[in-house]
Amino acid sequence: MREKLKEIVRTRYLAVWHDHSSVANHEYLMFLACVLYDPTIHLTDKEYEEKYGEAMEVQKIVEEPELYIVAR
Repeated sequence: MREKLKEIVRTRYLAVWHDHSSVANHEYLMFLACVLYDPTIHLTDKEYEEKYGEAMEVQKIVEEPELYIVAR
């Protein structure tokens, strides 16, 4: 049980997006990365409302892109 708990607590899911196209017809590439929502490690909407007293779409906030990489 402890090993399973360690696995759940230490697991993070990331999403990386890149469409292999250029930006504005130049050789710039754009990537974005975000954390994927996991109810095991994030609050559910109901838990958030109970804890903080306001309704919130937790998944929407968690999965909002946090890192943009623009490279040439």
